[in-house]
Amino acid sequence: GFTFIKETFGNPVFAVLYIIWIVALWFHLTHGFWSSMQTFGWNGKKWFCRWRVIGLLYITIVMFAFIAVIVAFALGIAPSLQ
Repeated sequence: GFTFIKETFGNPVFAVLYIIWIVALWFHLTHGFWSSMQTFGWNGKKWFCRWRVIGLLYITIVMFAFIAVIVAFALGIAPSLQ
């Protein structure tokens, strides 16, 4: 698996495509997070904006972690298994 990821993200085209995909996923997940809170009924006037901010922060941190992995492999600074 490690070698496959290293080879895939070593190709700049794949790295850029994966980053674009993660940005699209970020939009989807930020909406889905606060939307799920509405579904649970936890969306009063006071909490609606709070859930949006909490979801935005949480999903942004997770997506930046995934992007950091892609960038590390693309730049060749990811640790190796040797």
